[in-house]
Amino acid sequence: MIEPHVEESGTEERSWAQFSLVMLMAMVLTAAVYATEHSWDASEYISFMTYNFNGAENLTADRLSEANAGSMLARMLLFGCALLGFLIPGRFKLQWRSPVLWIWCAFILWMLATCLWSINPSQTLYKLGVLGIFSLTAMMLPKHFGSDDWVTVLIATCFSLIMLGFVAEISLNTFAPFAAAYRFSGTVHPNTQAIYSTVICLAGSLYFGRGPKQTMWAVCLIGFGVFILLLTKSRTSLAGMVLGFAAVQALRARGAKRVFLVAGAIGGLAVALVAFTLVGARARGSVGEVASMGRMEHTSTLSGRLPLWEHLLVDVGKNPVFGYGYLAYWDAERIEELGDIFSWEIPHGHNSYIDVMLDGGVIALALYLAWMLAAALRGFRVYEQSQNVGAALLFGVVVVAFVNGFGESLFKMPNFHLFILCSLIANTVWGGPAGLSVASDEAGEDEDWMRPNVVRRSKVKVLQ
Repeated sequence: MIEPHVEESGTEERSWAQFSLVMLMAMVLTAAVYATEHSWDASEYISFMTYNFNGAENLTADRLSEANAGSMLARMLLFGCALLGFLIPGRFKLQWRSPVLWIWCAFILWMLATCLWSINPSQTLYKLGVLGIFSLTAMMLPKHFGSDDWVTVLIATCFSLIMLGFVAEISLNTFAPFAAAYRFSGTVHPNTQAIYSTVICLAGSLYFGRGPKQTMWAVCLIGFGVFILLLTKSRTSLAGMVLGFAAVQALRARGAKRVFLVAGAIGGLAVALVAFTLVGARARGSVGEVASMGRMEHTSTLSGRLPLWEHLLVDVGKNPVFGYGYLAYWDAERIEELGDIFSWEIPHGHNSYIDVMLDGGVIALALYLAWMLAAALRGFRVYEQSQNVGAALLFGVVVVAFVNGFGESLFKMPNFHLFILCSLIANTVWGGPAGLSVASDEAGEDEDWMRPNVVRRSKVKVLQ
């Protein structure tokens, strides 16, 4: 049960030492994520395989078959960060009664149980080890950072990874934004870059109305995020960003303003749908081209996803209750086999919910959906009581993850996307005498949050 308490506190100054720690944390995360998930020549490979896939080369399958010393070192670095986070006394204490923690633990325990019937036990154990490292790191680090600080860490990490992508493409002469078929990938797949830009957009929107400087930063971050998102031409991420942005703004609104905002959004959508049915075929085609971001090829099959899902659902039906073991289904042989069948490189099922059922059946799916619902409720309730910016970002990211799950599997894989979600959850379940992390003052001061400043906290509600 949530019992709000009111604490009086004065003014907390963000020192240069604290700001330096935030930037250092962002650098460590950037290095670790780059080493485990990125490749300098990714843009060359993706550009080539988009139009020349013949099954002879499959980078995803090759990576599963080969040991990567850089990835192992990066994961050891993350584990070291998690260990330090655990051993060093933090600023806040764990609100361990939060349901979102127990549901996530139940999900991991069920995934661990799948080792008993996994079709590839060694791969299941290895991937569970990676999931455990990401989960522990995401859980332990935020206890040392306030809400504004941790949001800054995530913004800086996403921004750094995107900028590394720009440098990589420019150095490889693959940066061609005016080419019709171009999609910005940088050092990783375009859909991954799209999630980074979405996080930046949502985080930037939280700083509107907190003073001229913060509003300026908000405009810059949102503009940058939208620009990158358009360059990636990721349609699923665009839909997730729009809905996530709307969800965050609805959360930040109060009373009648929130009702008016939600009603206006629903009414606007209804009018748009009616107008779409009334216009001519040529106009509908133009609207469809804009909605598909110029990628009109294979739209009838959702870029090849529909036949893939039909194939995967057949296998889900063979073991619907228990699945095949955590990520055991996606071994190198199956990835190569599916690539040969569908003539494109398939690293996962491009649907979080199908992939979760392949991992652990309908039981895993029920736990995963319950966890996301609990995370959304946690973000909503914490923000309602403390105006915690991390909680608002959590609420928006859960909406993005839910939408993204219908076309991608990024938020269920043991990667940085899942780390972002888990760390934002952790940011709301670490609390203490001074409140839930560093609660933000929405009415606030004119504070430039990108450098050391003063964060004013008055009456902060604490969730027990």
